[in-house]
Parts: sequence; C-alpha cells; structure tokens
Amino acid sequence: MSRATLAPLLLLLTALVSGAAVFAIHELEKGGSAIDNPRVTRALSPNGDGRRDNADIRFRVPAGERVTVTVTDAEEKRVRRLAARRVFRGGAVRLRWDGQSDGGARVAEGRYLLRIELHELGREYTLPGRLVVDVTPPAIGTFRLDLTRVSTLGVVRGAATGVRDSVERDLMLDGRSLCPCRVARSPRQRAAHAYASFFMSARLPKGLDAARAGLVELVITDRAGNESRMPGTVVDGALRVPARAPVPAPTDEG
Repeated sequence: MSRATLAPLLLLLTALVSGAAVFAIHELEKGGSAIDNPRVTRALSPNGDGRRDNADIRFRVPAGERVTVTVTDAEEKRVRRLAARRVFRGGAVRLRWDGQSDGGARVAEGRYLLRIELHELGREYTLPGRLVVDVTPPAIGTFRLDLTRVSTLGVVRGAATGVRDSVERDLMLDGRSLCPCRVARSPRQRAAHAYASFFMSARLPKGLDAARAGLVELVITDRAGNESRMPGTVVDGALRVPARAPVPAPTDEG
C-alpha cells in the first residue's frame, strides 16, 4: 500500500479512536452510562471547621465491577486517587474526599474533576460538573438594621450590600437567631443566585426587646460552608457597625 493511500487511512483511524474516547467520557451526560445515580458534594472547604470539610461521592456500577476513582485538576492531571481497581459490594460506591492530594497536603482553591474507570467494561468517564474547593469566607460590604421602628408585629428589618457568595443568611440578636428570615431580592438576582444586596426581615422571639439588644450579628454562609460575621452593637435603639472587614467564623484551629 502506498504512502498516499495509507495517510488518509491513518487519519481516519485516529479520528475514530479519538471520537470513541470522547464518547466514552461524555456518555454519562447523555444517559448511556454504566454509572447510575451519581451524587457528589459540589463544594467543600477543607479547613477543619467542621462545616463541609469533605466531599461525599456516591454512585452505582454493575455488581462485580472493578472501579478506579481519581480526583483531577481542571487540566485532568491526577491530584488524588480515592480507589484503585476496587470492587464495591453490590456495586454501591461510597467515597469521601477530604480536599487533600496524594501527598497529604490540602489542595489549592479551584475546580476539580472526578474521573471514573470501569475496568471490566473497559470504560472511562468524567462526571458532569465540578468539585469546587473554597476556603475563603464570603464578603460583606455594609449592613444596617432598623431597630428604632420595630413594627407592632415584632418584626425587624435590615439590609446588606456588597455581599458576595452568600447562600445562607442568619440574623442574631444577643446570640439568639431570628431566622428563618425573609429575604427580598430582585428577579434578576434570583435568576443569577446572586446576593450582591438584599433586604431581610425577621420576627422577634417573645421576650426579646430589639431596642435593648446589645450585640447584633449578620452571619452569612457560602455553598462551601465558609462563614463570615458582621458584628454591631445597639446603642439607644440604633445599630452601630464598626467600619472594618467582616469577621470570619472561628475554626477549631484558632
């Protein structure tokens, strides 16, 4: 066979092999996978504070399948091997990643992937979505609370601006949570899951006088479990917030 004839055949063979590999990796997204019901914690903060320090990984494979699971970086380079040719009872895979590399060091903040190899079937998959490692507390710009005009229903109202990466909010007076709080955002913010600014209201517990409360805190938590607290004090019914950066929640290390 001449070189002129062989070259196109080699190109075609290379394209077929590459296409098969891409298909195998993305099969999971199209519903043709041997992996069933994957459930993965999407964000974790491995800082030892007890809040979302680990990512739980669960899925099912055919019984008797030998499975290798690897955490990779965004460039698909190996970061941590979680299982190597392991057979899981009944095909139920349950693993946990603590945010550390193979060498035992905490990995850098960023996005990571899960690569799954099924050795009996000879297939390899990358789970849709990414694992996000985030140990940075969310940001709070300003916070104000109106305690001088508490309604007859015992409801206090407040507002926060410059808030970034917040998914949970709590309002506390003298160590007592007033939440569940009602949070108002614009339709555009709701669609983008953004909390750049919001208004919130909360009902006072019986026996708690907001105008006489001493310590006020706005506590926000991001999806990885990091917390920030914006403290303030109430003087003569008015909230005073110090002009300083938000205070990250204490950790066990501190």
